[in-house]
Amino acid sequence: MVEYLVEHAEDIRGKQIVELGAGIGLPSVVASMKGAKRVVITDYPDEDLLMTIKSNVERLDLKNMEVVGHKWGSNTQQLRDLSCGRGFDLIIISDAIFNHYAHNALLRSCSELLCDSPESRILVSFSHHRFVMIRYCS
Repeated sequence: MVEYLVEHAEDIRGKQIVELGAGIGLPSVVASMKGAKRVVITDYPDEDLLMTIKSNVERLDLKNMEVVGHKWGSNTQQLRDLSCGRGFDLIIISDAIFNHYAHNALLRSCSELLCDSPESRILVSFSHHRFVMIRYCS
């Protein structure tokens, strides 16, 4: 995902971006550094997890970023408010779709957060974890 964002920086500049299931938030950090207007990093609303992400953002002194807890499928109003109510131009989902049971909730959040524009996009990347997990758990 990061390589794609670096190679397509022109698609990021001036955009409002939200990352769902961000983990440490590396794609969001890259989007911020490549000129995004605003980047909202989200992950499960666990205080320790969110504090880790906030600490990364503060260390890098990135002013156009917010860190917000969001459980997929739950109320998105707080996030929509951060996009000035219009939704996001770009949603990033990087290596976060391995929880198959959560796909419907993830899609619900995406449909509520994506800006209603023909230029709006959802970027998804993933790694297949099952093979590795089976290999090491056997």
